[in-house]
Amino acid sequence: MNGFIFKKKSPISRLAIPLTAAITFLVYLRSLWSGFVNYDDLGYVVENPMIKALNRDFIVRAFTSEVMGNYHPLTMISYAVDFRIWGLNPAGYHLTNILLHAVNTFLVGALAVKLYNLASLEKERDFYPGILTGLAAALLFGLHPLHVESVAWVSERKDVLSGFFFILSALAYVRYANPEWRRGSGLYYALSLVLFALALLSKSMAVSLPFVLLILDFYPLARLGSWRTVYEKLPFFTLCAASAVSTIWAQTKGRALLTHYPLSERLAVAARSYVFYIYKMVLPVNLIPYYPRPRHPFDYVFLLSISVLSAITLWCLATVRRKKIYTAVWLYYIVTLLPVVGIVQAGYQMAANRYMYIPSIGPFILIGSVCGYLSSRFTEGRAIVMLTLASAIALGILTFRQERFWKDSVALWTRELKYKPVTIAYTGRGYAYYQEGRFDDAVRDYTAVIEGTRGMARDEIELDEVYNKRGLAFEKAGDLDSAIADFNKAVRLNPGNVRALNNMGNAYKKAGSFDLAVSDFNAALAIEPGNAAILFNRGLAYDAAGDEAAALESIRKAAAMGLPAAKEFLKKAAPSGD
Repeated sequence: MNGFIFKKKSPISRLAIPLTAAITFLVYLRSLWSGFVNYDDLGYVVENPMIKALNRDFIVRAFTSEVMGNYHPLTMISYAVDFRIWGLNPAGYHLTNILLHAVNTFLVGALAVKLYNLASLEKERDFYPGILTGLAAALLFGLHPLHVESVAWVSERKDVLSGFFFILSALAYVRYANPEWRRGSGLYYALSLVLFALALLSKSMAVSLPFVLLILDFYPLARLGSWRTVYEKLPFFTLCAASAVSTIWAQTKGRALLTHYPLSERLAVAARSYVFYIYKMVLPVNLIPYYPRPRHPFDYVFLLSISVLSAITLWCLATVRRKKIYTAVWLYYIVTLLPVVGIVQAGYQMAANRYMYIPSIGPFILIGSVCGYLSSRFTEGRAIVMLTLASAIALGILTFRQERFWKDSVALWTRELKYKPVTIAYTGRGYAYYQEGRFDDAVRDYTAVIEGTRGMARDEIELDEVYNKRGLAFEKAGDLDSAIADFNKAVRLNPGNVRALNNMGNAYKKAGSFDLAVSDFNAALAIEPGNAAILFNRGLAYDAAGDEAAALESIRKAAAMGLPAAKEFLKKAAPSGD
C-alpha cells in the first residue's frame, strides 16, 4: 500500500481535498436553475425591503433588527450584497450558497487532517491515512443529502455562512493550542475569537463553539487538565451570553419562541431528535423540509430513543480510557445539536435537516478517521479507498436527486405531502398554485386544511388566514359568492384581520355592492387608520357608487401618504388645464 495514490509530495495528495470541494460544487450546480420558494425566501429576500439598499442605514438596521424571528445581521448583509449584484435573480443567491458550501467542504477536510495528525503518534508514517481521513470526511460532508436543505435553500444562507466561520474558528484554535505550533499563538487565539463572533452574527446556533473547543482540549489536544483552558474560554462564553440575549429578544419579538409545551414533553422530543438525526445520517432517504412534532411524544419511539442514547453513552464511558475519540465525537454531537433539539422550542418542527450542518462534522471526521486508521493497519488500502469513493458516489447521486425538490414551491411542498400531510405544506403549495394562476388547485389545497387541518393542531395555524387566502383564490377563479363567504368566515374567526376585511370590501365592490364594500373598508380603517391602500380602495368604492366628493377625500388622503396609485388616479382625474 505504501505509495498507493497518496505519496507525501505527490500532486494528487495535495489536490485530493480541493478536488473534493470542486466535485461538491459541480454536484450542486443544478441548484442554479432553482427559484425562490415560499418557505421563508419571501421574508428574507424577495419581499424584504431591508436588503434593497446597501448603505450605512442598512448596516445599522441589520445590527438592530430581527428578521423572521432571528438575529443574524451578517447573513442579511450577505443578502444585500447579492441583491446589489444580482437583483432578484435567484441564481446568484444559489451560487453564493454553493460556493460557501464548497469552501466549507475543503475546510472540513483540512480540519480532519489536522486532528488526525494530532492524534497520531507516528507523524511521518501517518501522512497517507491523514489525507485519507480528510478526503473521506470532506466527501461525506460535501455530498451528504442531509445538507441539501442548507445549500439549495436560499433562506439557509445562515447555515453555510455560519459554518464557514465556525470551522475557521476551530482551525485557528487548533493552531493556537498545538504546543508544536506556538509561534504567533496569541494572534491565532484572537483570530479564533473574532471568527467565532462572525459565526454568531451569521447564525446563533454557533453558540456551541466554546464547548467544542473544550472538547478539542480533551481530545486530541490533551490539554484539558490546566485551568488555563477554562479561563481562555471566558471571552468566548461572554460572546455566547450576548448571542443568547439577542436570540431570545429576536425570537420573542418575532413570536417564534414557544413556551406552552411542558418541559417533560420538550425533553422527550429532544431525545427522539438526537436518534432521528443519527438515523438520517446513516440512511438519508425520504428527506423532507418539515418534520412535525409527534402528537404523543412518550410512545415506543421515545423508549427506543432513550435506549439508543443510553447504549451509546455507556459505550463511550467504557472506552474513554482507551479510545477518547468516541467520547469526544459523542460530546460534540450532543453539544452542537443542543440549541435546536427543542428544549428551547422555536417553531413547531421536531427536527430539520438543516440543523445537522455543523453537528455532522464530528461524526464524519470520525468515519474518516476509521478509514485512515484501517488503511494504516491493513494491506487492503486500495479496497478502503474504493469503498470510500463508492460511498461518495452513492451520496452524490442522492444529493443530486434531492436538489430537484427545492427547484420551486410546488415541488417542495408536494415532496412534503408525499410523506407528511401537514397544513404548512398544503398552505405553502396552495399559495404557490395561486401565484402560478392555478386557482382551482389552490382552492383544493386550502380546503384540505380547512376541512381536516391534517397533521397539526389547529392552534398551530391561523385558520382565519387560510379562509382569507382561499377567498382570494375563489375570487380569481370567478366565484365571488364563495370568496365573500370565505372572507366573512375569516372575519368571524378574527375580527381584527385587516387583510380579510380589505379583500371582502374589494369583492363586494366587484359584485356591485358598494355600500357593503365601504362598510368593510371602514371597519378595516378603524383598526389601521393609516393604511393608504385601504383608503384608496375605499375611495374607489365611493367613486363606483357615484359619491365623487367622498371618493376624492379618501384618495387624497392616500396620495398624501405617498401611495403611487392614488397619485396617478388624482392626476388622471384632474381637469385639463389644472
